[in-house]
Order: sequence, then structure tokens, then C-alpha cells
Amino acid sequence: MNAINGTTQECLRDFFAKVFKLPENQQEKIASHLVSFMGVNGNIIQRWADGGSQPNGLSFIKVQCYLKNMGYDITEIQNIDPIVSRLAELIVFNKIELSKALEISKFSSVSELFRVLRGGRGISPERREIMKELCEPFKEVELEFTKPDFLNGNKDIILPDVSFDEKTEVILSSLFKALDSIENILVAELRFVLEDPVNREDRMELRKRIGSDFVFSLSNKTYTLMTFLNAFCSEKAREINLPQIKSEIKNNSIIGGSHEKE
Repeated sequence: MNAINGTTQECLRDFFAKVFKLPENQQEKIASHLVSFMGVNGNIIQRWADGGSQPNGLSFIKVQCYLKNMGYDITEIQNIDPIVSRLAELIVFNKIELSKALEISKFSSVSELFRVLRGGRGISPERREIMKELCEPFKEVELEFTKPDFLNGNKDIILPDVSFDEKTEVILSSLFKALDSIENILVAELRFVLEDPVNREDRMELRKRIGSDFVFSLSNKTYTLMTFLNAFCSEKAREINLPQIKSEIKNNSIIGGSHEKE
């Protein structure tokens, strides 16, 4: 199968999984190619591949650009404004400095600009016009992307098909069992501190010591996890929950697990 249609995270996971099935010399060529394009240390790429970290910020946008040029059809940028897409590419290919794009486009922070460039939010007509003017001097500039030599001539990255392997099964099974155990312990402890015999002041002090913001954040993450778990129960449940999952991924830039944060 050729490159897939999916979220950035799904495409990156597919890319690494396929690369790992190539002969070692071709793996090295692609690794070198990716390091050169991304402008990061090879150890960082290795952590992305191993799931120890994930690309974020400018690296995330570079990954989207790289995968797109390797033939992937990325969900988040399928309907992105062409002007936004062009600006993202000009930044990635070092034609426009990130600091200049941030200053001229008048975003309040670089993270807000990144969110727009990766397809996480839209822009106003006024800001679109500013971006258009920023890109105008480079209207005729061709951005050259050269694939590793053994892939040149192919529109898509032609790599082996990948199915779920034993590693995925073992990891998920182990995590589910661990979650089951933790859930039983956590519910018992929370039940104790939330019951009437524990006074209000003690609960407030406990929240303060643990961190109320941390608990709130964990509660939100648990809600997201519940959505994913529900979707995994059956194919019907997946169909029902898939729109919410894609929304969570797009809005929160969820990248996760052993398959894929820098």
C-alpha cells in the first residue's frame, strides 16, 4: 500500500513502522534524510520513532511538510487555506524567518501562529491578507524537496504494508491491566476523601498539596482517555466516537503512545 490518509500522528506512526521494515542501508538513508530536513539531532528522531517523545512547535509543522512531500495525505491540512499552507512551507524551507512571520502577521504568541500553520484553527480575512502579502515576494519561488535516491521517481513513499505487530498487542494489554489496577486503587482512595467523615478543610488542604490544577488537567485527560477506550470496544463504537477523537487530536495536538512528544 502507498502512503496513507490520516492525522499527522497516524501518518508519522505509519512512516516509521514502514521504514523499520526496510533493509538497514535504506533505513539509514531515510534517517539521514529526515535529520537533514528537520534540522534536529538524530537522537531526537530516534525518540520520535521509539515513542519516547513527540515533535511539537516548528518541528511538528516540519514533520507535516515532510510527510506531505513523501506522499502522505494529512487530515489536519487537507482543507487548510492555501495561503497558510504556503507560509508554512516558506518558513519550513527557510525562505521566511519565523520571527518575521510572527511580527508581521501580528499573532499574540508563536504558539498561536503554530496552531494556525498546522491546521488547528482558521484566520480572519484581514490576517489572511497580511499573510498573502508576506508570501507575495516568493510567489514564483519553487521549493525543492528531493527524496532519498532509492525513492526518487515515486510520487508516494512505497514501503511495505504494516499490520499490528506483537509489540502493539503486548503494550496495550499491559497498559489495560495496569489501568484496571490503578483505577481500583484510585477510586477507593477518592471515595475515602470525598465521604462526609473527612472534613472540608482537610480536603481543601489535600487539593492544595497535590495541586488542584494538576487534578483538573488529569480529569480532562481521563475524559479523553474514556473516549478512546469507548472507541476501542467495537467497530460500531469506533464509528460513533471517531469524530470526537479526530476533534481531540486536532484541537489538542494529541500524539501518543509507543508509536510516536519533542
